[in-house]
Amino acid sequence: MQNLRRFFSSHPHLLFRLDCLGAALSAFTILVVLPAFPQYIGMPIHILNSLGAIALVLVCYSGFFAFQKTAKPIKWMRLLAASNAVYACLTLILVVVYNKVLMAPDYLYFSAESAIIIGLAYLEWKVAESIS
Repeated sequence: MQNLRRFFSSHPHLLFRLDCLGAALSAFTILVVLPAFPQYIGMPIHILNSLGAIALVLVCYSGFFAFQKTAKPIKWMRLLAASNAVYACLTLILVVVYNKVLMAPDYLYFSAESAIIIGLAYLEWKVAESIS
């Protein structure tokens, strides 16, 4: 983790790009892949659409800063880290709320996605701290 923090502290725009790619993958999975398998996915479609829309907003946000050479990316990185953490927590809350209708693939996907996003948010926060 220390090496990643050092690397992305020198190249914060690459961390924005990584986040953008991850959010795009989440959006595609949530909006296209999961609805294609309703027999295995219990999360209601309106919830999938809402989570996918949030992921698309994060794609736009991180994508914008991925290609901007702002002198002070710190506050934007912190906001992204906080947004990612909130998204992951919201996802886990929805897993609890819809517990009765979820199936094993739901738990697997949403737990893994949330764990990865929380790890990414932690890295983003640490990078923002190190470049401040």
